[in-house]
Amino acid sequence: MTGRERVKAAMRYQPVDKVPLQYMYTPVGFYEHGEKLNDLFQQLPGDFAPFTRQPIPILTVSDFDEAGRYHSFSRDEWGTLWE
Repeated sequence: MTGRERVKAAMRYQPVDKVPLQYMYTPVGFYEHGEKLNDLFQQLPGDFAPFTRQPIPILTVSDFDEAGRYHSFSRDEWGTLWE
């Protein structure tokens, strides 16, 4: 079963050979694991789009709290504040 067939079947509540997989990249994931995430995603391709290596984002001082843990705020195109 191809990824496209898998996604279409799952959306129609029909049997699939495995659960459709989609990766979501986050800055904190790359901060913690670096290129290892790209290597993992390349070995296990998702079903929604072809794999492309993502650049590791450069985090700024404002992306961390007082204890040095990743904690950032961003606003999307609708004006919603994400923490």
